Amino acid sequence: MNKILVLAISMLLSVGAMAQKAKYKVFPFKTGIIEYKLEGSTKGTHTKYIKDYGYRQADYTKSKTRVLGVTSEENSGTIMEGAYVYSIDYERNVVTKTENPIYKKYINDKKEYEKIGKEALEALGYKNTGETEKILGETCEIWQGSLGKVWIWKHLALKSYTSIMGVKVTETVTKIDLNANVPSSKFEIPKGMKMEEVDMSEIMNEDMTDEDRENMEDLKNMSYSDFKKLMKKDNPDLTDEEIKQAYDMKNGLMNLFGN
Repeated sequence: MNKILVLAISMLLSVGAMAQKAKYKVFPFKTGIIEYKLEGSTKGTHTKYIKDYGYRQADYTKSKTRVLGVTSEENSGTIMEGAYVYSIDYERNVVTKTENPIYKKYINDKKEYEKIGKEALEALGYKNTGETEKILGETCEIWQGSLGKVWIWKHLALKSYTSIMGVKVTETVTKIDLNANVPSSKFEIPKGMKMEEVDMSEIMNEDMTDEDRENMEDLKNMSYSDFKKLMKKDNPDLTDEEIKQAYDMKNGLMNLFGN
């Protein structure tokens, strides 16, 4: 679950890149290699590669997560280039290609990328606290929501803290190199892997029955009290905090994708 949130935040902060390469800049720097460490329920490393002001980005994670006495390992990569996202599963030797729906939403937006990214964070329930903190000597804005906190510098997350369903993870930058010679190989799909394409528009539209669409509309307009009753019915052990997190994420995702 935390992996999904981190990827979502990364995509939201990179929303300007999901447009025409010549017109949009995600970051005020052309290239970068940023290294992070993960602590808490998940321990490991994450490295982010940036080229062309963020039009091309690659994220690689190696980690172990321990929940309820069970340890799971992750060795994954995500490459974003223009309108497409490639998720690399090294265990299954599979690459999943998806068309990024955020690209379609913002490609014709005339707003500055920084403003769009902040609006996207707000849609997920995050608010700028007005507070700042220095990380590796750089002054970051602190954004907070029911899911945790994000420290933003030059439109880049230098630190994040998330707490989802009892899984608490802190990801903190350990090294920033904005003059890096980023290898093109970091944006290449590994050879010999099976490619699977997922058409999100078909999943969200063509495969949905009238009943599905009606249920989605009901969910979109559902009040917190009704949402809480629904969640408690199927998951009686959920805490109020966990339900509030799920409710905020539901509203944010529906706002972003226009459902």
